[in-house]
Amino acid sequence: MRRKSEELKSLEFSVERFGKVMVSRLARKKNRRKGGWKDSSIEYLFRRLLEEVSELYATHHEDVSFENFTAMECADVANFAMMIAERAKSTNWLILHDGKMRS
Repeated sequence: MRRKSEELKSLEFSVERFGKVMVSRLARKKNRRKGGWKDSSIEYLFRRLLEEVSELYATHHEDVSFENFTAMECADVANFAMMIAERAKSTNWLILHDGKMRS
């Protein structure tokens, strides 16, 4: 039981630390000037998510030695995934077990 508790604490720490990177990426001046994402279509957010995944993949293959840069790219991916989840919730879209989106 104790081991599971330690694993949970470790996961919570990692999620909290990563969440701070996500917030810092969203709080950048560059992003504040863009306006709110809550009015963006889910299709737009999916396109941006794929662009961010491509950027992350490129950093992995470019032998980038900056660990923080990779963390920032991961946070960008996570932020778009969060935006999609929030928009999906607000538009009553459901992701079913077969992977298809339905409204």
